[in-house]
Amino acid sequence: MAGLHLSFSEAVEGHLRSCRAAGYSDYTVSQYALTFRLFLERLGQDVPMRQISSEHIEEFMIWAQTDEVAPNGIAPRPARKRRPKTIKNYHIALCSLWTWAVKKGVVARHIAREVKLSKVNLEPIQPLSKEEMIRLLKSTQKSRPWKTDPFVTNDRPTHARDYMILCLLYETLVRAEEAVNIRVQDVEFQKPGGRIYIDLGKGKKSRYVPFGKRCAQAIQNYLLTRPGHKPGDYLIVNSERGRNRPMSRTNLGRLVKRLGERVGVDVHPHLLRTTGACHMLNNNVNPVELQHIMGHSDIKTTMRYVAAARLDLQRAIASSSPLDNL
Repeated sequence: MAGLHLSFSEAVEGHLRSCRAAGYSDYTVSQYALTFRLFLERLGQDVPMRQISSEHIEEFMIWAQTDEVAPNGIAPRPARKRRPKTIKNYHIALCSLWTWAVKKGVVARHIAREVKLSKVNLEPIQPLSKEEMIRLLKSTQKSRPWKTDPFVTNDRPTHARDYMILCLLYETLVRAEEAVNIRVQDVEFQKPGGRIYIDLGKGKKSRYVPFGKRCAQAIQNYLLTRPGHKPGDYLIVNSERGRNRPMSRTNLGRLVKRLGERVGVDVHPHLLRTTGACHMLNNNVNPVELQHIMGHSDIKTTMRYVAAARLDLQRAIASSSPLDNL
């Protein structure tokens, strides 16, 4: 079989093609591709897959943990080491490649699994406070003060869209990748609020996520700024003129970050998902319900948010004591 003699780059091409066919998100595929590119750079040359040993993978993982990365952006900032979760993701990507290679007969051994990582301690979840969330929502309303007159501001032309985006991420807990793929037809308005159909989210787990009446109003107000929009149009677009140019995940992240900088809040889309989850728990949503809303396959992932929410257990027992309510 020709597949027995694939080079590393040829195996990568075949594996990424299988990932796309299996419905992996564009973001996951791009992160896998980045890992493989870095690994190939460390190899120094494109060699046959069968010539790669577990020692090559060990050397790559050691380099990934010790190398320092310069942050993106124009402003000078000190280099930093990669986060433990990033290191773990590198290993997951390599394991995925070798799983495919073993299945296809390209290699005989799964050498990536022979390389064991120390247990990764996930960074603690630190949600925004309610006060910070209120400031962030208000950041969409007015422009920065004029340089010539610090007491003059203008209404921002993208207020309705940007306010809706913040409400959507905070209220529905959707991932950034899921948010930018929502179509107008995926939104259902009900009394009160409504729900959004997330089509083939992470891990191909489609689901409905609910939202309340204030989020419903934000979505409706935004759609009023897009006369002539069609059911198949993307909900979040770059233009206010209904040109249906979907906003990319990267641009969504930049927008949320810029809005936070206006009011001194360091924020990104995933932090809004995290914050909304913790605030929901404080508002008496139970972990099983939260697991479904967030699209987690394992309740253990959801329980991290329970710990971060700092639930007032005394208040909870006061309202839900089985004996008092008998």
